[in-house]
Amino acid sequence: MGTTSKRGYIVLVVVATLVFGVLAPMAGAVPASTTRLAGADRYGTAVAISQDAFPSGASTVFVANGSGFPDALAGGVAAANANGPILLVQTDSIPSVTATELTRLSPTEITILGGTATVSTGVETALGGYAATVRRLWGADRFATAAAIAADTFPSGADTVVLAAGYNFPDALAGSPAATKLNAPLLLTRSAVLPPVTATAITDLGASRVVILGGTVAVSADVATAVGALAGVTSVERWAGLDRFATATTISKQEWSCGSVTVYVASGLNFPDALAGGPPAGIGRAPMLLVKTDSVPTATYDELRRLRAAEVFILGGTSAVSDTAKTAIDSILALPVYNVAPTVTITSPPNLSTYVTTWQGSAWGATVTFTATTEDANCDPVTVTWTSNVDGALGSGLTISPTLEIPFGLDSSQPTITATVTDTFGGSSTDSIQVKLLVPSP
Repeated sequence: MGTTSKRGYIVLVVVATLVFGVLAPMAGAVPASTTRLAGADRYGTAVAISQDAFPSGASTVFVANGSGFPDALAGGVAAANANGPILLVQTDSIPSVTATELTRLSPTEITILGGTATVSTGVETALGGYAATVRRLWGADRFATAAAIAADTFPSGADTVVLAAGYNFPDALAGSPAATKLNAPLLLTRSAVLPPVTATAITDLGASRVVILGGTVAVSADVATAVGALAGVTSVERWAGLDRFATATTISKQEWSCGSVTVYVASGLNFPDALAGGPPAGIGRAPMLLVKTDSVPTATYDELRRLRAAEVFILGGTSAVSDTAKTAIDSILALPVYNVAPTVTITSPPNLSTYVTTWQGSAWGATVTFTATTEDANCDPVTVTWTSNVDGALGSGLTISPTLEIPFGLDSSQPTITATVTDTFGGSSTDSIQVKLLVPSP
């Protein structure tokens, strides 16, 4: 090896190794509770949900037809933003249980969702006996009604729009709380064609981002392409799973980290009992997961485990979510929670193999920046600690920039840069990069 030179380079040969921590029982877990919100029928269930979420009344109440889902689901974001419930009526009458709840809530304003074919003028007149103001948000069809609701709720526009199939309920049901959390309206589309009224609504709202709920069977690739071609839209995302249950899980994962305090669970096979659940879930910033009548799908099981909720609300009676399914949910929540060790991965500049340096007196040196990325499945805080077998402790933080040097007279050295993370329950992992420094002959 040469002893005199005023220029040279250090070649860094990197070998990465990853050591995973082991699972450890998590101490101090808070037992979760499960509450069923149900009435004798869909109207009674909507009232039960309202009573739980609005015990002191509500100044604004939204009313929708209980025999169909589009208007109620599209109105979930509006109701959540107004901090009010959705109650259900029949086309030509107000069920007694709904009337009693309207009296208890004592609203100053009632907003009807949908046209006179779904909520008649007679019902509209009768609602005037419960509030000083009664208004109606509606359009020529479900797509236009959703657009009218969006325009009323977001008069200044919205950066993001959530788009769901208008002829099937599961994706919109699970997506309503997420849309509220995103401060985004929920619009509806046909599966194969984007309705002109929906396209116009997206443009008028000034949305740059559109989140499509469900796979291509629910909302086709052609619709996604049409959305992406709209003026101002720069991002089109699709949140989907293998089925409606997995799609609900995907939506939950996109917007909720583990440790969500509250989770709502509804039937993914039947809509009525869950129609009124969107507003309280949205207000409480809680995800909506779906189950079968008598069982909990694997995707929902895994998500309940990940969320680690302290409180779960089941929407609907036993014909929607049976006691068997409720028992399964209780069993999931009662399982001991194990600490899943956090992970850490070291990343570095793309041209890590070669660094050109200049003469630094008695040593060659290169300052190299290493960055650690971490993922913690337990919502537990992690601290990244960096060490080196040559330089000793390098400090903590996501990024370090050590100066790697080699004295002349030596042909190589192999410092190992190690990043370690440890969570509050003792789970830990490390990622190490071994850097071989070579000083070439002049």
